[in-house]
Amino acid sequence: MGKIHRLAPHEAEKIAAGEVVERPANILKELLENSVDAGATKITIHIEDAGKQLLRVVDNGCGMSREDAQLCFERHATSKIKEIDQLEQVTTYGFRGEALSSVAAVSKVILHTKQANDEEGISVAINQNKITDVTPSSCPTGTDIQVADLFGSIPARKKFLKKRETEWRHIAQLVHAFCLSHPYIHFKLLSESKEQLNCAPTTELANRCAQLWSDSECEWLSIEGTSPDKNVHVSGTISSHQSYRYDRNGIFLFVNGRWVSNFKLARALLNGYQNILPQGRYPNAVVSITIDSTLVDVNVHPRKEKVAFLHPRITEQVITQSVRTALEERVSKQIARPVAFRSSEKSLAMPSAVTQKSSTFVPFDFNELPTDPFAGKPQTNTSTPSAIAQDATSCHVHANSSPALHRSEGIDGLSSAPMPHTIAATTQTEVSTTETNAEVVPHKHRIIGQYHHTYILIDHDDGLLIVDQHAAHERVLYELFANRFQEIPTIKLLFPQTVPLNQDDIDMLSEHLEIFAQNGIEIEQRGSGQLSIEATPVHLKDVSIGELLKEAIGWLKEETDLDREALTKKMHEKLRAQMACKAAVKAGDHLSTAQMQQLLRDLNATPNRDHCPHGRPTSWLLKLNEIERKIRRQQ
Repeated sequence: MGKIHRLAPHEAEKIAAGEVVERPANILKELLENSVDAGATKITIHIEDAGKQLLRVVDNGCGMSREDAQLCFERHATSKIKEIDQLEQVTTYGFRGEALSSVAAVSKVILHTKQANDEEGISVAINQNKITDVTPSSCPTGTDIQVADLFGSIPARKKFLKKRETEWRHIAQLVHAFCLSHPYIHFKLLSESKEQLNCAPTTELANRCAQLWSDSECEWLSIEGTSPDKNVHVSGTISSHQSYRYDRNGIFLFVNGRWVSNFKLARALLNGYQNILPQGRYPNAVVSITIDSTLVDVNVHPRKEKVAFLHPRITEQVITQSVRTALEERVSKQIARPVAFRSSEKSLAMPSAVTQKSSTFVPFDFNELPTDPFAGKPQTNTSTPSAIAQDATSCHVHANSSPALHRSEGIDGLSSAPMPHTIAATTQTEVSTTETNAEVVPHKHRIIGQYHHTYILIDHDDGLLIVDQHAAHERVLYELFANRFQEIPTIKLLFPQTVPLNQDDIDMLSEHLEIFAQNGIEIEQRGSGQLSIEATPVHLKDVSIGELLKEAIGWLKEETDLDREALTKKMHEKLRAQMACKAAVKAGDHLSTAQMQQLLRDLNATPNRDHCPHGRPTSWLLKLNEIERKIRRQQ
């Protein structure tokens, strides 16, 4: 007897359904596409248990006849084409005839539908792709389809569904995409019978964006662009440089009306914002690409979520240029320059003046430094900056108290190594002494001074050692947070900081509040739509914790596929890296000689000191022979 046999048709259909149905959002996408193709002007979506128990879509479209209502669930049944040569002419969404068949194979489906000219509608009940009941229905014109008990008969598939919050975010993102691609349609979304979204129809895309994103201060800019050969046209709306978010979930790309995922197109959009948005910040953007259907293939993915272009570079260039043009009309050239933006946001990007390709830099090992490399002759400064001399003696400090209360940067109880956070900019610390930048240090290492208020220059026997003050301090603080987080005291805020957030973000963050608590940030929910910061580490007393929370929400949205243990570990790493980044001295902060010396001592006693937590080098050595070759001293 042979080993190969044919699967039963109903078993084969369940397996094939996996190409189309992976999660509830995939089903919702197919149902919404059918509603749009039916000419609906109002679509209501009902969700229970993030779609695992129920997905229901009600529209006022054209509806179906009795015959079509039964035939639509058969595999390869479609009203869009009759032969394969017609594929390129299809301008509507679904046409392969597999979606409803796949959905019915893994769930229980009830369909109510009626055409405008029919006296009565039809109701069809299907269980595991078998029609169990067909009866007349008194439903209104349009279609009402309910999909229940997803994967109920396939436990092996059901166990791979993500938790409720994750599946809900996929659904919400999908509904946002349909709202943006069809602003003329009235969309309503309900979860557990509670209204989550109600977008009235509008003729302006910017109005639809305002409905979905509640940032009232966001300024929307229209974009427009066409390729030289006229085959590609780009239009849409983007947020200005003054508004940004911490994840990519605000970027929506549409190709011939279809929402797609394409890394290169998203990168082309972000290239238009280059040197305008800070690192790790992303815009809200709705970009619609209209292209000759013969130049794009929408069938490279079973769920048609990805597309392939015949000439991708042309499309990418049109997107980038249209974004740049819109921003240049809004933003002055001075703001568009990286240096100008850094001065206002204190960006941590390294100025190009010290990263010329013509210079060869090699990492410098701080182990070469003596144990106390700066214990040379006495300093000329007769008074020590308060940021170095004082310790934090009280942990109950008003969050908005006078500057004098914020000059104490040390931490009690951590005497095993110099306190890294003793470095502070003179904008926060008053120094009453006269500086001598040419302070003498041991014979081989002498601090020359501070360049561009960003880099510490050291005269080294092999050349010029350049230390990035922000990266160096960031590494020192990160190691402190990672290794001594249980010893770091916190400040109980007399007046807690409130952070307004939408309920979805609050629900997402609430599962991980313990991670923040373990790092000295105590958070509580106060009423609807806001969180309250009750305590922070001493190092972050002057830092906006609200911004840190929003960044954390962005991380959680980006890491939806990680398990709990891996996500917790990654969140700890990211949180400590951002805490170190926000608490460290910044590019542009002036440091005294004593502060530079203390920073280098701390860095010398820190592991992993050759790079910051984000991977940037803390120091580079410009060798003497390289300098002499540049000025042609070598013979």
